[in-house]
Amino acid sequence: MKIFLKLSILFFICSFSFSCTALSSNEKSLNMNLGFEPQSLDWNIARDIYSPTIISKIMIGLTQFTELDTGEINIKSGLATSWDISVDGKEYIFYLDERVKWSDGRELKAQDFIDSLERTFTDDFGAPYAELLAVIDMDKSKAVDDKTLKLVLKYPSSYFLYLTASFFTYPIRLDLINKYGDSWTEAKNMVSLGPYLLDHWQHEYKIVLKSNPDYFLKDQLHNNLDILKFFMVAEQSSAFTLFKNKQFDWIDGGSVPTSEFKNLEKCLESEKETKLCDDFYIESSSLLRNTFLGFNVHKKPFDNPLVRKAFAYAIDRKALVKLRGRGDIPNSNWVPPGLPYFYRADKAIIYDPEKAKALLAKAGYPNGKGLPEIEFLYPSREDAKALAEIMHSMWHKVLDVDVKLVAQEWKVFMKTLSEDTPHLYRLNWGADYPEPSTFLQLFTKNNPINYGKWYSPKYDELILKAMSSLDKKQSKMYYQKAEKILLEQEMAVAPLFVNRQVLLKQANIKNIKPNPMDLFFIDRVIKE
Repeated sequence: MKIFLKLSILFFICSFSFSCTALSSNEKSLNMNLGFEPQSLDWNIARDIYSPTIISKIMIGLTQFTELDTGEINIKSGLATSWDISVDGKEYIFYLDERVKWSDGRELKAQDFIDSLERTFTDDFGAPYAELLAVIDMDKSKAVDDKTLKLVLKYPSSYFLYLTASFFTYPIRLDLINKYGDSWTEAKNMVSLGPYLLDHWQHEYKIVLKSNPDYFLKDQLHNNLDILKFFMVAEQSSAFTLFKNKQFDWIDGGSVPTSEFKNLEKCLESEKETKLCDDFYIESSSLLRNTFLGFNVHKKPFDNPLVRKAFAYAIDRKALVKLRGRGDIPNSNWVPPGLPYFYRADKAIIYDPEKAKALLAKAGYPNGKGLPEIEFLYPSREDAKALAEIMHSMWHKVLDVDVKLVAQEWKVFMKTLSEDTPHLYRLNWGADYPEPSTFLQLFTKNNPINYGKWYSPKYDELILKAMSSLDKKQSKMYYQKAEKILLEQEMAVAPLFVNRQVLLKQANIKNIKPNPMDLFFIDRVIKE
């Protein structure tokens, strides 16, 4: 078996270097691991963490995120060269760059943005960010002319410009979507306008992007990358082996098995200046990303908040993080630390086994007796399996409950969450923009990513007040009250830890580094 495994990995490595895209001797290709097949390259409906990585390389928005030297994320002009904001903060006029053309040669039009928004708001379309974009008043928003876009908000929003940099607000080619239907995202049909073009998509294996020779902001790219290759190696040990064999130019923590993290920690501790580990480099930082336990509040017994609280209080987050062994930060708040002005330091959920037992008994299930079979769903990856097994052990020890663990491949996992959410599920959520609503708005009534279908009218009211206030102190007060309902009163979700990102790169790769929003910026990446 061991010989067969080694031969299989060797064969994979040997075949790995071949590509459908032929490279000339002067072309540079950056090879990396995406991990899983993207759920969709349709930016109106994408809702996973893998799709935006590709989408953001073939498209940009009215504005775009940029990385400051301090590591903070800011915005700069994108498809719009400039914009005007009305005194009351409700009207935005964007002036489109005259140079922008889609990859088939057609000029970008303001109507392309209106088409994208109208498609997002189409009834039963299922756009995951429709609720967030509902701040836009579509009756008053319009394309003034081909190069002028007017967006009117229902209420002022301090974070709206961030949304214009996010992938779910990108323009679309409605004519091509109507022509090709669901297959408009395939490489042979895809038309885009970003720094790279979709050259090849071999499903469940590889996505290849090639440099866009007509990219209108080409003078702002200070890299030397002609080809970007994203492979879909879900098994972390295989991905790490490929990196060690220099088949990947860089990987993040999602491609590192837990067994390797202790060695990486030693490198981080011993090489604080250069962070050189063997013959590669390593960097680490905490993310604006929360891993959490979700509850389907419409499936017994989790329709009872006492049961949800019992399961949450039975989790020892410090022990969980230590056993998980990936350097994450125990966390019991929903809004993670790192968002300015809004982090609430008091802890809503602590490990309290006696309280957990008492709550379960009060709910009518003393020592777990009488509980129905409970399923806990997680994506089929090594670290996700380890996390599920640790939590299973904690619930068994504290509550005397045996939870059924169910693993599914990523796309099936996401489909199950959308169509038949199980009793329990493990998921994480990262910031789409640096403001608390990117986390707290997730649990409003009409948000399709609210897989547990929990709803509180008071919570929704507080979130709306916070999002529509330009006074940061007032917003903070509303957000904190909402989070108290979410966690302390209802336990609609159980935060577990704030994720830490670890980035490994080969010695010949320059200017890739982790950032709080876990964005992959290519502007200055050099492959020597």
